Parts: sequence; structure tokens; C-alpha cells
Amino acid sequence: MSRSAAPPATPNRLRQLRAFCQAAQTGSISRAAERLCVSQPSVSLLIKGLEQDLNVLLFERRGPRIELTAAGQVLLETSLPLVEGMDHLPEVFAERLGE
Repeated sequence: MSRSAAPPATPNRLRQLRAFCQAAQTGSISRAAERLCVSQPSVSLLIKGLEQDLNVLLFERRGPRIELTAAGQVLLETSLPLVEGMDHLPEVFAERLGE
């Protein structure tokens, strides 16, 4: 897929990035689905939508295993801190407020 300017983030973007990060970390769409407590087709659709939105291929599929492409590696390095930050936002916010 060729690259062009990405469209603005969608309301689904965090879900897409969370699914992508889990798949990248586990090397498996099925294991990512298990970790996220959603179906495997849901994870596949989220990742496919992200690939379409960004106009890049994020994974090379090799049977049940997946491997990051160069673009996928860049996105993982960029998005993982964001996803983890969002996941820990309530605790960090409370801590910074002094609670």
C-alpha cells in the first residue's frame, strides 16, 4: 500500500491501536483477541480498518503467525506508549492530583 496523508483520528482509533499493539506483542491475532476479551474477527477488522485508514500494511501474515512490517514497527514504537498511557490515565491523573 502506498502512503499518503492520514485522515483524522476516528472514535475507534484507540480500539484499533490497542488491538494492533496486542497483536504485535503476541505475534497472533487470536492471542490478542484473548487478551482483549473480544473475538478474533473483531481484532482482524480493527487492524484492517487501521491499515486502511493509514494506507499501510502493518503485518505480514504467515499462516497463524503475523510479523510486523517496517511500517508496523514504526507504528508500534509510536503507539504503544500512547495506548499504555491511556490505559493508566486514571491512576496517573489521581497521583498527580495528590490523591
